[in-house]
Amino acid sequence: MTINGFPNILQQSLFERTIITTKQAATVASQELVTGEKTDLARALGGQAGEYNLITKALADIETDGTRINLADNRFGQIDAALVNVRATVNNYSEQVFISLNTGGAFGAGEIQDTSRAYLSSLVLALNTSHAGRSLFSGDETGSAALAGVDTLLTDIETAIGGATDEVSIEAAITAYFAPGGDFETNFYQGGAGQAADVKLPNGVDVSYSLKADNQAFRDLFEGFTRMAFAPDGFSRDYVEDAYSKVVAGENALTALQANVGRERNLIGEALELNQAERIVLLASKDNLSGVDQFEAAARLQRLEVQLETAYTVTSRLTRFTLANFL
Repeated sequence: MTINGFPNILQQSLFERTIITTKQAATVASQELVTGEKTDLARALGGQAGEYNLITKALADIETDGTRINLADNRFGQIDAALVNVRATVNNYSEQVFISLNTGGAFGAGEIQDTSRAYLSSLVLALNTSHAGRSLFSGDETGSAALAGVDTLLTDIETAIGGATDEVSIEAAITAYFAPGGDFETNFYQGGAGQAADVKLPNGVDVSYSLKADNQAFRDLFEGFTRMAFAPDGFSRDYVEDAYSKVVAGENALTALQANVGRERNLIGEALELNQAERIVLLASKDNLSGVDQFEAAARLQRLEVQLETAYTVTSRLTRFTLANFL
């Protein structure tokens, strides 16, 4: 259509507006295809906006809970691994001492002392395990390792024993060191007097971080190892049996500690499963409100692209339709 031989300016303007509108619609369709969500949520939701906001808030809470539960799961995983290392240390120690007792010398005193000191170091290393920059066995103390270095322990015991060489004096000094209120608590253990804060799971169950390096199980292990580390030359079988009674007591208590940690990990695992199940349900509800059918969005985008190409073609032809072309 022309006016006085020229292309209809109004018709060309109409096509240009159509191009703009189509491009905007194509942009929206493209965004919805990529994101899977409606672009203009407020318009799409209408009276369901309140429900959508509640679901979004619940999802945010679920994500926060999930982060907290995962942190607890990782922490208890590290605690469990540390206890496994303690168990391995005790088992290896028992085997090494058995070999030492039955080979060379008067019960192999020198070898047993060296072996015991090496395994004391392994025990300290296991109980000084940390996670996310925090010692796992330090209780409510956040700024230090649970235990001082093994050299501190050995120096303390040497000082307590003094020049004594008889079994009775050595045992008495070591017993006093590990007794409640002794230097084990005041000098070797570096953690807090209280326990780390519990974690409350979404189902209301509390998970406790009560296990610390000053637990009686660990004290008994340390005391048994230490008695053997300072065994006098020619020590008696009674001395060995007394020392091993402490190791056995610690090992038995360690079994109970590992069982407790296992129960806590099961509770955390159940909480993680519940958290994930709730998240799936909430995401499905959110998608029902805000999601788009991506096949429909793809078809809509393709249709708009065809319309846009057609509009460009017609507009280009109108632009080239000059007075010279007409004449």
